[in-house]
Amino acid sequence: MTDSSPSAHPAGAEGSGLPPGALPLLLDPDEWEQAEGFRFTFLGHFTKSGDADALRRVSQLLYDGALEGNREWPRGPLPPVLEQALLAACEFRFLEGFLAAVGRECETASLSREEIRISQLAADYSLASGDLAARIERDLAATGKVLVRRSSTSGDPSPRT
Repeated sequence: MTDSSPSAHPAGAEGSGLPPGALPLLLDPDEWEQAEGFRFTFLGHFTKSGDADALRRVSQLLYDGALEGNREWPRGPLPPVLEQALLAACEFRFLEGFLAAVGRECETASLSREEIRISQLAADYSLASGDLAARIERDLAATGKVLVRRSSTSGDPSPRT
């Protein structure tokens, strides 16, 4: 992973104490493998200069190692494409929950008018993420090879073959 990862800074971030790279963004979906590892929602907590970049480098090492080492690992119970689609549904479920929490901020925190607007949009994005996850789960269930069930404790889908 290179140090040229795109990053975003709020308007006027220069001189605000916000370190470069603290808010990493994936602007080009074709570069998704450069962002494998720690979620952006996690890396955003590391605001000390260089920390998020260091964690991105560690996650890239872990990802590269997993790709190299998994040739010797046993295969999972699902065909790879079905497993990858199920994992994508899990990511959408994560985003559904994360964005719902952001959406509740307008009810629980003192926010500016602009922040309230973004919080309300996040609630809508949460619903869209849930819809995408449900669509993937339905399509996978239609294969007859995957039954997605919700755990009563975690809410995470678990495949059954």
